[in-house]
Amino acid sequence: MDFAIRVVQADQATTLVVTGEVDLSTAGELAEAGLAALAAGAAVVIVDLSGVTFLDSTGLAALVTINNRARNDGAALIIARPRARVRQLFHITGLDAAFTITDSGRT
Repeated sequence: MDFAIRVVQADQATTLVVTGEVDLSTAGELAEAGLAALAAGAAVVIVDLSGVTFLDSTGLAALVTINNRARNDGAALIIARPRARVRQLFHITGLDAAFTITDSGRT
């Protein structure tokens, strides 16, 4: 599955629907999309990971970057619908405590 990010805006929320593999070659795109949403004034950025088949440390770093900027801006980052393997990665790294993770696509 090819990597892609579809941006969906609704009110003050921006959802990034991510598909494919988030790794060294694609993590920068994810970080840019999240930071752009925050720069555009999104109060909530939802990163829908239901279509992500692989996430490595660079993908996690991109999410940490977005999360840190969101907190500095008084906004929120929500990780939505990660597959079991991706959710396990958050748990193993302890990042499940740093992120808001939901099994719903909506807040």
